[in-house]
Amino acid sequence: MVAWERRANSQAQRDPRHVLEGDEVEADESLQMIDLFLDELAFIIRVLVSYTAFLATVCEGLGQKDGGFQVKVQELSGVYVVLERFYVFQSVHKATAIAEPQELEQGVYVSSVVEDVSFVLNKAFFRASQCMNYHTALSIVIAIVDALESQYLQAILVLPSRPCVIPLSSINAATGQDGNNEQEVSFSDMLLQAVDEDLQRTLQEEARLIMTINSAYMSGEFVRALQEKIEEYSSSSFPNDAPILECLPTPIHDMTEAFHSIVSNEIQEMLSRTLHKRLPQVLSRSMDEQLQYVLTSAQYDALGSQGSPLVRLVEREILTNRELQRYERALCRVSFEDLVEAATQYLTSCVENALLSSKKRCNDLGALQLEREVTDMLTRMSTLVPQRSLRGAFTRLFQVVFILNLMQPAHVLDYLASLREEFSMEIIETLLRMRVDFKSQDIARVMDQISKTDTKSTKSS
Repeated sequence: MVAWERRANSQAQRDPRHVLEGDEVEADESLQMIDLFLDELAFIIRVLVSYTAFLATVCEGLGQKDGGFQVKVQELSGVYVVLERFYVFQSVHKATAIAEPQELEQGVYVSSVVEDVSFVLNKAFFRASQCMNYHTALSIVIAIVDALESQYLQAILVLPSRPCVIPLSSINAATGQDGNNEQEVSFSDMLLQAVDEDLQRTLQEEARLIMTINSAYMSGEFVRALQEKIEEYSSSSFPNDAPILECLPTPIHDMTEAFHSIVSNEIQEMLSRTLHKRLPQVLSRSMDEQLQYVLTSAQYDALGSQGSPLVRLVEREILTNRELQRYERALCRVSFEDLVEAATQYLTSCVENALLSSKKRCNDLGALQLEREVTDMLTRMSTLVPQRSLRGAFTRLFQVVFILNLMQPAHVLDYLASLREEFSMEIIETLLRMRVDFKSQDIARVMDQISKTDTKSTKSS
């Protein structure tokens, strides 16, 4: 106890800027000794609390708070709280300092900090719950959330830039060279080596990005599970006290949302390196050069039997995309589903933007063909993630198709409330004018009525 107190005092007197340096970690033996001591201390406190409650049932006055026995329980609880908070801080700090890639399953890597910190925090909460004291449990939960916010979250955020080497067996097999040849190296060989090193560096950056997504997803899951444990313990053990989760300086739910935000942001970063670079240009070029929506009956039937250029483009750029296939092998299942959903959302927005920017002319059969293509895209994208519905990502694009398939411009007034939630007046007018068989005066009349309706709504609100 004296040694640990001396250690805590020396840390408190140190410059805060150097407290969290990677080489300043507790030795394994020290943390293991504290861990074992805390296990025994929590057990002793539980026995004493149970015995105190038993004394009160045997003889009135024996379990009073001002008794010497109760004072000893409070002293031990105070020692436990101080040591447990110290243990949580040092263990999380050590886990973040020595973190390295860890293979979760074949080809799927996470940071070892996830498993280490999850184990430490769950164990700390289990011991706190054994003490059977509301304030003890609250103090330890506050320490847990503080460690998550001040240390663990930051460790996950820096994973993409943290130096580490993640095994890339498939890449090594493709680029490996015979190291026994000691022949003279030509300029072309040096150039190939530089290209290969650049490829390896890019793949390592991508692998760290994927590991960050996996680690953030698993972090969100274990924090959510911990939150449920705390909530259940608080309601069952202290029904008359304020819920523990409502007394925290930082809501633990914010930590879960923070990890989900990391997943979303890093997925967008991955897509920006791949899909975002190519898809808009390819769609725009196809819309200008290949896709036609003023169709005869024969052309409509031919597209139905031979397939659509737009659907083939989606298959080529997304469904058979080698990068997406690599992501599927390297990401956790739920994270890959999030990636596909984000890619689908981007695909539908690109298709809509290409239609609107080109102001692609269409007739009634062309509008039906576009509806068929959008439905086919939804079906094919759904094959990537059969456990998740992607229809929500197509909602706005189906609304575009709906407007183009109206029989008359005036019919848009019947669905104006729902359409105005998605589209501005300018977009609605553009879509109506894309129909070659709609008269300009009819469209102008409809837009005038929409404008009057908007004016009335603004005045009433």
